[in-house]
Amino acid sequence: MAAVDLSKLVKEKRFWAASFLIAWAAALQGHMMWLKRQDAFKDKFGDPEAPNKVTEQPADDSTRLAGEQGELTADAEIR
Repeated sequence: MAAVDLSKLVKEKRFWAASFLIAWAAALQGHMMWLKRQDAFKDKFGDPEAPNKVTEQPADDSTRLAGEQGELTADAEIR
């Protein structure tokens, strides 16, 4: 009896529509959780696409700020 009911269920369009809707909602929820995790990583460690202040220095001195144009002294202070 259960096999007959199962075969009828598989042949119904409503079953496939409901299954597709549930699978789509689960995939959307998983994608939103992934996006939230990506945003949390960017908040914690910074945007990897942003220029790195340590490795990417300006090419010429005209783009430097006035406070960055200094010399290191013997006691490691910038003047």
